[in-house]
Amino acid sequence: MTGSKVAIWWWIAVVLNYCGLSQEAMMIYSILIAVDFATGILASYYVWDDITSKRSVKWLIKKLSLLMIPFVVALFVKWTGYDAKVVLTTTLSILIASEAYSVLWNLLSIQTWQKVKESDAIKRLLNKLLNITSEKKQ
Repeated sequence: MTGSKVAIWWWIAVVLNYCGLSQEAMMIYSILIAVDFATGILASYYVWDDITSKRSVKWLIKKLSLLMIPFVVALFVKWTGYDAKVVLTTTLSILIASEAYSVLWNLLSIQTWQKVKESDAIKRLLNKLLNITSEKKQ
């Protein structure tokens, strides 16, 4: 690896460590995001026949924005004094499960050649986190 690549990976490790995020969990989450994006594109192309470059870019931005959720939660937890280990482990577990769930739905669509509607677990997670934080303020 070149020096710049080593420096980038070093900074990623430093940020993960500072935030208290598991490197292994973040790697699994990142891989599942990439696999979900790829299977989503395949399902869109082969099953729904409605893939466009504009839609693909929107999906890519959506998937990349998901990577910010653990960091935002980690920094929030550091500031508020919640039990960081429990909150971060739970958050990452839900995010990983959500991406795995989405990959499975995409694969089901590809296997059955039918558009299968999935529920959005990420929205549920974010709503739950917002409810928890609003309950603590009261």
